[in-house]
Amino acid sequence: MGYGILIVIGLFVVVYLYTKIKEKAKQNIFFKEQYETQKALTERSYVYHSAADAETIKTAIKKHIPTDDSFAANLKGGNYTIEAETPDSITYLHGAKITTGGGGDQFTANVTIRQNNGVSEITAQILRWRVHDGVTRKAGIQAMQDFYDRVRLAVKETEANAT
Repeated sequence: MGYGILIVIGLFVVVYLYTKIKEKAKQNIFFKEQYETQKALTERSYVYHSAADAETIKTAIKKHIPTDDSFAANLKGGNYTIEAETPDSITYLHGAKITTGGGGDQFTANVTIRQNNGVSEITAQILRWRVHDGVTRKAGIQAMQDFYDRVRLAVKETEANAT
């Protein structure tokens, strides 16, 4: 009886160590560039400035990041839905595409607009994202980059001198 428990505990330890080693190998050897790109997209916020008011900026962002709550869009994936909205922020959920193997590009992102002395500060950041063995799949990284690009284009549209 005592040996059986030790064997089960030993198996759990081996499986745990295997998953940790596999995760670190993917992050540091096999998918290092992909992991570095993922970190750059998820560990910092992108901040833009504009003289446009918050409502104009939100309208432009909603134009550049269209939402689709339809059944077909949810089934197909790759669409944005608004998870939460306040007067100064929008939280988006990017649905996973079926082709990415179970949520490979699903993430939640937020855009916050703060007004200070007639200047709007727009902060875009990824809040949650899917990781498989320590690395987000390429589809997820591309979708996150596309989100930031859409926010940047929306801000630029509101004012020619946006930074």
